[in-house]
Amino acid sequence: MSVRGAVFVLVWLLFWPSTGQTAGFSKVGTWGFQAETWFTGSRNIALGQADLAMATGPLAILKNPAVAQEGLTVMAGYESANWISDYDIRNWAAAGEWKFLRMGVVRHEMAIDDMIIRTAYNPEGTGETFNSSEQIWTTGLSADFLPAALTTQGFFGFVGFNWNHYSRTTSSSYNNYNSFASTDDFDLGLTLGWEKPVAQGLFSLAVSAMEHNFQGNTISIDDRETLLPHYYEMGLTLNFSFFSDDQKTEEFRFLLAASNHRDDYYDADRVGAEFVILDAVSIRVGNNDRPITEGSSMTSGVGVKIARKHLNPFEVRLNWATYDLGNLGGLEDMFGATVGVVF
Repeated sequence: MSVRGAVFVLVWLLFWPSTGQTAGFSKVGTWGFQAETWFTGSRNIALGQADLAMATGPLAILKNPAVAQEGLTVMAGYESANWISDYDIRNWAAAGEWKFLRMGVVRHEMAIDDMIIRTAYNPEGTGETFNSSEQIWTTGLSADFLPAALTTQGFFGFVGFNWNHYSRTTSSSYNNYNSFASTDDFDLGLTLGWEKPVAQGLFSLAVSAMEHNFQGNTISIDDRETLLPHYYEMGLTLNFSFFSDDQKTEEFRFLLAASNHRDDYYDADRVGAEFVILDAVSIRVGNNDRPITEGSSMTSGVGVKIARKHLNPFEVRLNWATYDLGNLGGLEDMFGATVGVVF
């Protein structure tokens, strides 16, 4: 059996059905870890987090472990957001591609620095402060497993695996409180698709499925066992590209994505659309139907890309997204930049 075939069989046996079942403790949250799914990159946030099958950039493994290759040998990116005016969200990411493999690493951090402790009796605080840093290191590997006989017919397929390492450090000047906790969990993903040239363009269709924390792992904080995020997602993405008469310039592209998110608390249906002009400017809108917030479910954003033909061998992408977390934070923004290079 080929290496690609062995990878596919192993992942398929693990992926369906899930082996992760956890019982014996109450469903309490794990602080900011439960919010990790809200900050998976500004492009996908602008699309309502609907694009599961064709997620791009080095942060793409946060959305789907089975990431398709993009033709960039090395990518590096940084994204940031501010949540509830106190949490600083920072993502550092890097990815590399070689032959039929792609590997990525993301450091996701949510931090509070010197937040004043306030109570109903002391709304202005008494001088005590609270600090918290929650980090997730995600390492992902995806592989193109389809044989050449299928890829030459326009089919493509990827399987992927993520290893997530969680750590949380908390300290407070009140009672000299300090705590530390860490654990690991794992994700699995599968993407299958087909593309076909059409008159002066290209049509592609892809479906994806993934499970985050398929073992149902937990983390112990102050001797209390609590849940890590555990969810499933399935998605469909359609992409239409139209080229100039000489087939050298992509004049515009339209992407439409839909996905369903299901976790231990709620289901959410998501849709998103992206319109790209001259492979340079992207306009994005989406709808993320998450019942846990009371704000608008609409999302939006823009992107700018400086292609390799202008900066050869480099490529630069800048993205911005805005979204409403309602009673969990109000209107928020996320910014990101990615640099890629081909050797």
